Amino acid sequence: MSRFQFKHFTIHQSRSALKVGTDAMLLGASIKCDSPKFGLDVGAGTGVLSLMVAQAHSSIFIDAIEIDYNSFEDLSQNIFTSKFKDRIQSFNIDFFTYQSDKKYDLIFSNPPFYDDGFKFDENILFHSKHNLNFSVEKFFIKSLDLLHTKGEIWIIVPYVKTQFWLKEANKSHLFLVKQIMIESKPGKEVRSILVFSLINTSELILSTFSIRDDDGFYTDEYHLLTSEFHNKKPLR
Repeated sequence: MSRFQFKHFTIHQSRSALKVGTDAMLLGASIKCDSPKFGLDVGAGTGVLSLMVAQAHSSIFIDAIEIDYNSFEDLSQNIFTSKFKDRIQSFNIDFFTYQSDKKYDLIFSNPPFYDDGFKFDENILFHSKHNLNFSVEKFFIKSLDLLHTKGEIWIIVPYVKTQFWLKEANKSHLFLVKQIMIESKPGKEVRSILVFSLINTSELILSTFSIRDDDGFYTDEYHLLTSEFHNKKPLR
């Protein structure tokens, strides 16, 4: 599908290897921040997260970073043709070399999620989904440098990798303040949405969310979460 239609914007994705998926929908719809001023989308892809966050937070100005040029072209087009174009800037740059005088209230990312060490492949999809050049440790170190003292980092990761990401975040003295365990169906965890802060809150917020029920239908909670972005309720 070269185009994905949302209620308030359109995602053109003919040039990008990675298309709009459930991970981005879940993370984008889950992000809630109290009147953020500056946001940073790390590995913005086609811009779906930036546009969802801009829709949900009228006060935010977002910098969207994407290293892959083909994805960056889609990203730029999607921002320019949206009603949120005055609040989102796109940059074709490596996050690890990105410099900014801003301190971001909100940093969010749907990062590469496969292990390092896979055989080299020229296919851009392989590079987009495998973290051949992505270091979790460096991600947190760089994010820490850009994060406002009261800011938050939101990411979505494989459930089986949750403890690894928590360990790496701890090295940068970041505290887990919220975790949403995502189930593909009841009892089958597949993803974690993790929220980190420099402030160690007294209570960790834990919740569980099911995408589909035992019969394979989207749950009411998935519909409610995404209804402000989807044009219609998905059935299966």
